[in-house]
Amino acid sequence: MKNTIKTVGALFALALIAPPAVAQTAAPQKPAAYPSKPVRIIVGNAAGGGVDVIGRLLSAKLVERWNSPVVVENIAGGNGVIALDRAVQATPDGHTFIAGGASIEMHAVYKRFDVLKGLSPVVQMSTQPYLLVVTSSLPAANVKEFAALAKARAGQLNYATAGIGSSGHLGSEMFNEALGVKTTHIPYKGSGSAQADLINGRVHFMFISTLSGMPLVRKGSVRAIAVSGLKRTAALPDLPAVAETVPEFEMNNGYGLFTSIKSPQAAILAANRDVAQIMQMPDMQEKLAADSAEAPAPQTPADYRSAVQKRIVKWTKFVEDNNIKPED
Repeated sequence: MKNTIKTVGALFALALIAPPAVAQTAAPQKPAAYPSKPVRIIVGNAAGGGVDVIGRLLSAKLVERWNSPVVVENIAGGNGVIALDRAVQATPDGHTFIAGGASIEMHAVYKRFDVLKGLSPVVQMSTQPYLLVVTSSLPAANVKEFAALAKARAGQLNYATAGIGSSGHLGSEMFNEALGVKTTHIPYKGSGSAQADLINGRVHFMFISTLSGMPLVRKGSVRAIAVSGLKRTAALPDLPAVAETVPEFEMNNGYGLFTSIKSPQAAILAANRDVAQIMQMPDMQEKLAADSAEAPAPQTPADYRSAVQKRIVKWTKFVEDNNIKPED
């Protein structure tokens, strides 16, 4: 894994030091239609995770709007490094995006890759809390009961995440710290396999995206005991927020699209406009709300960049204060 990261890091460095395209001084020409070829949306996780769900909902709408192919490509492995490498090395013409949220931001937190120097945040698609879910056989119906159980079984409970150094990993450690308990981290190569083992009882709990977690809760495959935002969600009004037991605890995620920093601004603005409009459509809003997610008000790429930067600063401080390493 370390060798993989070093190799990819070198590729990132080459990508970042390449000189930017020189602006043309010729007479202005009519902008080319966008998109001018098939669009690719890279997802750095296996199929079934929250970002994969929303990426596929969006791609279907974009096909209708653009009358052009939009392909979602799942590239799992390496904590998302492989997917990032593909996105950075793709032709920088605004037709290749990588979708994600905290999964992308974590690379900046761990100093693997300076996300905001290599990628341009294009548009935020959604914002949502996580669900704190437990395997059905665990005798805990709320955070208070969970804390008591974790203390009684010190070191015996474990939690699943989509990988070492992921937002689920940091969020779970923040949760452990807030409760004053110790649980064991079981990392997976994606949220899909983590969910399967949670359902089967091989792991005890996890923080899961509402987009992928709500269907499991409805089926009774797992039991939700809290949401990670500061307040309850409309889709699950009877489910308390973690903050009701642990004051000020908050862990939200925002999924968005990023593209190469060298992509034309015209393409970035066109994608920002069209995706933001699609996310505001009533049927998209309804689908998101059913899974405790929502589309933020339309933002400029600069607005989205600022929000990403703030989250990177927050998580970097937590990692440094707690001396958490991506190898932990």
